[in-house]
Amino acid sequence: MPDCDLSTGTCPYCHRPNPTANRALRRNCTAGGIVVPLGPAPSRSAIGGPGTELAAILTAAGAGECSACELRAAQMDAWGVDGCRANRATICGWLAQAAIRAPWGEAIRSGSYLRRQPWFQTCDPFGSLVDEAIRRGDVTQKGRSP
Repeated sequence: MPDCDLSTGTCPYCHRPNPTANRALRRNCTAGGIVVPLGPAPSRSAIGGPGTELAAILTAAGAGECSACELRAAQMDAWGVDGCRANRATICGWLAQAAIRAPWGEAIRSGSYLRRQPWFQTCDPFGSLVDEAIRRGDVTQKGRSP
């Protein structure tokens, strides 16, 4: 299923028109597409943050790229540690949507890697990923503050 990026004027999945394609906003695809931020992507800090850390964890696990991942990582970095804690359920939803679309071989490979991590909880896989990314982002942010 393609990401529902309405910045082009129409959704590539449900073909719903977007009359406000030039404004930054969030919108749901009526056919079940993924919610993505529209407009210019938030700038990613060179230092990093929870989004950068989550991307690093997923890359180490062998997860493939998705078209919305970069935008979502940038959004997480823009939110910072406190914002990611407040939006934990949203981030877990993003991960669940991406996991559903992942090829089965990639899912098995990533899951096998993640299960061996001491912080990973099989009873809350997406939540434990988000919590670890927030923890690492917090360490990164504290490391750069005077």
